[in-house]
Amino acid sequence: MKWRAPSGQRRGVVDWLDLIFKDHGFLRLCWHNQHLVSDGIWRSNQPGPSRIAALGQAGIKTIINLRGPRQDGGWQLEAEACAKAG
Repeated sequence: MKWRAPSGQRRGVVDWLDLIFKDHGFLRLCWHNQHLVSDGIWRSNQPGPSRIAALGQAGIKTIINLRGPRQDGGWQLEAEACAKAG
């Protein structure tokens, strides 16, 4: 199957349902698995949009997504949150 770049079109509630249920986002609401690796370097599970905003406010400048771009709504919401957080 050939990978296609996400269309960038938000689908509203469907994106959130993808994030919460398909991508198991409900588990990450309380469990962040965030730990300090070295000075200024943290690791955690995949942050959702609200946590991305909080990380930006805490001074985090870079988020590395090891999953890569995907078609699902969760990725769209996370990419949008990163763009807003700077």
